[in-house]
Amino acid sequence: MNFQKCQQGQSAYKAGVSYTLQQMHALGNVVSYLDAAHGGWLGWDNNLQKVMPIFKEVLDNAGGNDVIRGFVTNTANY
Repeated sequence: MNFQKCQQGQSAYKAGVSYTLQQMHALGNVVSYLDAAHGGWLGWDNNLQKVMPIFKEVLDNAGGNDVIRGFVTNTANY
């Protein structure tokens, strides 16, 4: 969030992820996982405490924890 474009896009990003999870869950035959970045990023002490409220906000807006099966990490940084 140190960059202006990131700050400007965060609301749309959160809303988009929440909306997508909600719509996929409504189909009833889709299993979703929330990408939680890579282990190093989440392992940094200054990030772990910041990201948990964001995950909670996104999931609450999508309908609760039941809209996902779990979290995945390091999906794009293989």
